[in-house]
Amino acid sequence: MVYNKTNLDELSDLEVRGAIIACNSLDDISSILESGLLSMSKEEKHSFIDASKYAAGDKEFLKAISLESSLETRFKYIEDMTAEATEKKAEQKRQAELTNMIKEMLKEKLSFEQISKITGKPIDEIKKISNAD
Repeated sequence: MVYNKTNLDELSDLEVRGAIIACNSLDDISSILESGLLSMSKEEKHSFIDASKYAAGDKEFLKAISLESSLETRFKYIEDMTAEATEKKAEQKRQAELTNMIKEMLKEKLSFEQISKITGKPIDEIKKISNAD
């Protein structure tokens, strides 16, 4: 199946996924995902694009998506990179929530030691958060 910018909207979900797997460049993958296709949420698309851009510097990934690689191997690498980007964003979100919780504890006048005991964060990090405000 050949795709281009004019026929992307006519492709089924399965065909679009196949086009992504068969792409020879990360820019093509990004272009397909940015077109608003697939049943992916906007956040999932951005995670996939971020993972693709990160992978552009990864020689093993580039080797895996070369034409000599099997489709299964190529798809596995794409899934792994997407999962890695999703995990990274989830961890960033958790850390932001923890920081906000620490700020609230500081407003309530809890000691650094109490906050450290509750959150598991080292006292030095809590002091940095305290000084950042």
